[in-house]
Amino acid sequence: MGGIGAWQEVQLSATHRSEATVAQYQYLRARGIRCQLRSLWGPSVRGVSNVGMLSLRVHRDDVCRAYRLLAGEGDDSK
Repeated sequence: MGGIGAWQEVQLSATHRSEATVAQYQYLRARGIRCQLRSLWGPSVRGVSNVGMLSLRVHRDDVCRAYRLLAGEGDDSK
């Protein structure tokens, strides 16, 4: 699904607060945007181990269109 550098992160959220990120992913996919969700795990922070994050990544060729859609500006690329 693309090589190194093919994907750009457009949203990042904690896994326990990831509803908005998942909704954005579903919204973009429904409009033909190539995107993916990635689970990221980091080192402990303030005594809490395995801090999980969810990353929404968009294919570099679709980034501008994705940002327009997420900003509510519509999609004039078709």
